Amino acid sequence: MSNLQSFLSLYFRSITTKNFLVSVREHLEKCGDTSAPIMSGVIACTKNHTLKELILMLDAEKIHRIYVVDDFGNLEGLITLRDIIARLVHEPSGYFGDFFDGVMPLPENYRV
Repeated sequence: MSNLQSFLSLYFRSITTKNFLVSVREHLEKCGDTSAPIMSGVIACTKNHTLKELILMLDAEKIHRIYVVDDFGNLEGLITLRDIIARLVHEPSGYFGDFFDGVMPLPENYRV
């Protein structure tokens, strides 16, 4: 069992996302595997970024999600391109028919 597996098996219930990513990155660096996407860095923003800045960052990096972190780099959330589009474009109820049915049940008070 590798050090990473030992670490994860002992602390899997209390490990933070940041600690998990750091551990995986250290393991990949130690093994010399630089092809993993995690080695290229994570694109992040803070709560202070504007919607325009987020859109420009997503476009510049050609990605569809960006992580929201606090001042210490701790993960606070995730914003996807779909989240942004949903804020800008109203989708009437049933607009997609039953296309998304069964994928994930939504709460009764959910509104896109």
